[in-house]
Amino acid sequence: MAWLKGLAGKAEDFLNQIDQNAAVALQKDKKEFNLNEPLLTEVTWEGQHSSRMIRWPLVNGGGIGHVRSSPNLAFRSPVKTQKGNSDDELIKFLNSTEEPSVNTTEEVQDVPITVLPPEHNSAQDSPRDDSSADLPTSAGAILSISSLSRFTMVNRVQNECDAELTTENNMLKNEVRSLNTEMSLLLQRTKSAERENWSLQQQVSSLQAAQKQAALALDDREQEVHSLEKELHDMRQQNVAAQDLAQGLQLENARLVQDSVDSSGQQSSHKSLQDKLASLESQLQQSEAVNHNVQQQWERARGELSESRSELDQYRARAQRILQDKERLITELKAQGSAILDDTVELELEQLRQERELLREEVAQVSARLKASRDELQETERRLESGREQAAQSLQLLQDTLQEERKKRQAAEEDCRAHSEELRAVREELSRQKAQLAVRVREREAELSRLRNQLSQRSESPHGEELESRLHALTQTLVQKQSSLETVTTEKNALRLQLEKIEHKHRETVAMLLQTQSGAGSVNDTDDAKARHTYRSVPAPLSPRQDTGALLYGAATLVGDGGTTLLHSVRTRLMEHWTALDSGTFLLKENISTANLQTFMWLNEERLVFNYNS
Repeated sequence: MAWLKGLAGKAEDFLNQIDQNAAVALQKDKKEFNLNEPLLTEVTWEGQHSSRMIRWPLVNGGGIGHVRSSPNLAFRSPVKTQKGNSDDELIKFLNSTEEPSVNTTEEVQDVPITVLPPEHNSAQDSPRDDSSADLPTSAGAILSISSLSRFTMVNRVQNECDAELTTENNMLKNEVRSLNTEMSLLLQRTKSAERENWSLQQQVSSLQAAQKQAALALDDREQEVHSLEKELHDMRQQNVAAQDLAQGLQLENARLVQDSVDSSGQQSSHKSLQDKLASLESQLQQSEAVNHNVQQQWERARGELSESRSELDQYRARAQRILQDKERLITELKAQGSAILDDTVELELEQLRQERELLREEVAQVSARLKASRDELQETERRLESGREQAAQSLQLLQDTLQEERKKRQAAEEDCRAHSEELRAVREELSRQKAQLAVRVREREAELSRLRNQLSQRSESPHGEELESRLHALTQTLVQKQSSLETVTTEKNALRLQLEKIEHKHRETVAMLLQTQSGAGSVNDTDDAKARHTYRSVPAPLSPRQDTGALLYGAATLVGDGGTTLLHSVRTRLMEHWTALDSGTFLLKENISTANLQTFMWLNEERLVFNYNS
């Protein structure tokens, strides 16, 4: 607007200067040739209705009638008419093809001219040469000889003056024509400048309207940015709460890992107890085998003893029968009273006594053997009973320990299930939040594309520099966030590969441990089957992000003390990287693709080109 006003002011000053130069030139030329110009005298004849313009020289003779002469041009003082202040009057003045008129007023003394009045009322005009004044003639006018001679001289001088005036008039007409041409050119330029001014005013009005719309859109965007900042603050609070929950879960997982370490120690003690139980069972089997052998020996000894008793009874019966036969024979012999047979009887008695002694010795030996066998049998029975009692006590103790271990394992499994459910719920919540954030990002991208289309359709506003700076800042922020996103994605892929390797090792370890447990056996096969079913029924991790704690807990439980520290360190690194990934994903919730970046760069270039053209 300022430069338009300046242009209009310059045009007005230029036109005023042209007018002044034209007026000065006209005044100067007229001053040069009007020094000898005669007066233009208007003669009014009495009794006539027409008046004629006659050029008369100045004479001091008497005159007739009423004469009003025009002033001399040499003594004219031109007075300009005031110009209109408005642009319409200036345009009308510039568009008018009439020559500029100078209004002058003079009072000239009447010059007495003696003219005989005509006899008739009719007058005839005789045309003269170019630009010469008409001389009044009348049929009834009678002039004197002196006046006729003076009139002839006046006509001669007048003709010469008329020729000079005609030449000067032609020159002035040419100058006026050239000035009119220049004025028409200036008027055309002025009209073109007015048209340009009008178009520029239209552009300014459209730009002002676009500026207002851009200001309204900027206010809307600021409100949306404010609302997005509020949502960002809420999401940060939710992220802080999720991080607190994750820290609590990490502490709980550490406690579970410690419990798993303790349970691994208990499992080692349980394994040692199982080894002791197996050794005691083998000893019990050996003692049972020894007892069985002792029982068999005792049975054999009892059979032998019964046989010995039966043989002893038979021998006693036979000996008694022999003794009875011998006594009967002795009594018979005594009855016969034969002295010859005394020596024979004594010999037989001596033999019988020896046999009796031998039999007594045999009976004593058999009794001693029987008593030793009974003592040995009682000792064996006592040892067997004590072994049975010890085996029963050890078995009861092992059963109690196994029951406690089963209870602990069930509690740990229930706790693991609860944590798995909690982790699954957290994973579902995180996936839901991720879906919501993705929907919001898509909405924001659609809105940004719509705003880009609107900005591409609109012309440049006065706030272009501010918008360019904001666009440049947004572009730099976008590039930085995309680079950070690429870095985080690379780390995520590396961690995913590490996690897959750990899962593969975990599966191999689980398979090896299951094979070892199935080969070693247990006291209660039903519980072992349940335990194997429990280990096999653990759900595979659907996502490495949520089931990392459960996976590492299972791996630490199955691997034992040797891999617990390594798994805990790996889990800590994984949780740190996942936390960084979550924070990076959250900060990049307003993520824009590479196409959007190209669109921003294209819009920036278009605006710069528009500014340069403007």
